[in-house]
Amino acid sequence: MKIVIIGLGSIGRTILKNLSGEGHTITIIDENKDLIEGLIEKYDVFRSEEFKSYFAIIAGAIAMVFISLVWRFEAFPQVYTTEEAFRHSLFQVASLMTTAGYTTTDYHVWPILATTSLILVMYIGAMAGSTAGGIKVSRIVIAIKGAYINIRKMINPRYVPKAKFEGKILESKTINDVFGFITLYFFIFLAALFLLAFDPVNGQIINIVSDAGTYTVEHGFFSNFSAVLTCISNVGPAFEAVGPYSNFAGYNNFSTIVLTFTMMLGRLEILPVLILFSKRTWKRV
Repeated sequence: MKIVIIGLGSIGRTILKNLSGEGHTITIIDENKDLIEGLIEKYDVFRSEEFKSYFAIIAGAIAMVFISLVWRFEAFPQVYTTEEAFRHSLFQVASLMTTAGYTTTDYHVWPILATTSLILVMYIGAMAGSTAGGIKVSRIVIAIKGAYINIRKMINPRYVPKAKFEGKILESKTINDVFGFITLYFFIFLAALFLLAFDPVNGQIINIVSDAGTYTVEHGFFSNFSAVLTCISNVGPAFEAVGPYSNFAGYNNFSTIVLTFTMMLGRLEILPVLILFSKRTWKRV
């Protein structure tokens, strides 16, 4: 349905908010140009900075994986046609970045460029507000801009930051909150990785049967690394001994609890869970 909203007062904005998510074609008329531009930035997904960053990241990752599979920089068991290489690249990048957890092939044996690209998208995750895990694209963009601001301030202490995100000027509190979240994310990641080092499964040889054939891998550092990453980002499959054609059954009860708690922290975005351990939280209750 085509809808025209004349005037963007409180009633007009309320109508726009209620109708914007229903798939209508909406035309807005108001004498305040800045107000219109702000609303377009807010409701037009194709002008969203986070969406454009998300699309650029996922397109770049697909391109890197596709190139590594077609040009075969390194030898790997599978032999794909160009169509199959693109399809697997598209599906695996989309599945891991959106933390859907599905696989169509054994990507563990792919070239290093492809597996590195997959690991990066597992870290990044999807967009803010989605049900996907990971750090989230919005935080990555804000962290990059925040790092740029800090570097500029080190060079010129009088520098006044004017960095914006989604049309709004980034405040110091927002940047610090993002840096705090990312710091907690990696601290928890390293702590869980350290605890998995005590598991007796480390060093064991695991047999893998997949579309790449039958091969063996040693359950080592990369297995634990990818296991923690896939749990804290809520992805699903990982690499090596816990790859797409294997599972987490080799871990003992302690490691399973560690990974479960790590997954819960990642699912709830860390802070809400940590707040539960604060004495002030329970005193208020």
